[in-house]
Parts: sequence; C-alpha cells; structure tokens
Amino acid sequence: HFKSQRRVYSYKMNLTEKEAQLVQNLVGTSNKTLFVGIAELLLSSGASKEDWESRVRPGVICLIKDLEKDLCFIWVISMTQGRVIWKQNVDKR
Repeated sequence: HFKSQRRVYSYKMNLTEKEAQLVQNLVGTSNKTLFVGIAELLLSSGASKEDWESRVRPGVICLIKDLEKDLCFIWVISMTQGRVIWKQNVDKR
C-alpha cells in the first residue's frame, strides 16, 4: 500500500496532476509504470556531432513494463502533443 502511494507522490513531484493523468491514460491498465522523469528528446542527423534537433520538449521519459508480454520499454511522451513519440524495447539480458 505504501509503495503505490509513494509512486503517486513521485509523479506529483515531477509532473502536474494533468500531466500525470495523461501519462496514466497512455500507459493504460495492461502496462505498469516503473519510472517517470522529465526529458527532452534530441536527435542528430549524423552529419555533425554538434547538429542536434529537439524532437520532444517538454517531454516525459517512462520505463514501462508490459504485463501481458512480460517485456520492458522506454517511452518518450510529448506533453505538447499528448502522445508517445518514441518506444524502445529494453533487452532483459
């Protein structure tokens, strides 16, 4: 019981109530949120090491466990667009 309250509390420390609700709606009931943090997603064209483009700002990064498939993913959520912009499977090895 304490752990679930602590998780909600940590959401509130990093996110507004509206942002936390958006994350929860995207995560759904078949997934479990293991971590949430504030993030910015930058991508490079590869031409120059100093040529970075911001793709998500402001954003939220989440470590998600898919309960049905027993897999973990990193999600980047755009708070501006209200959707998952990037997903990456995390290998358990």
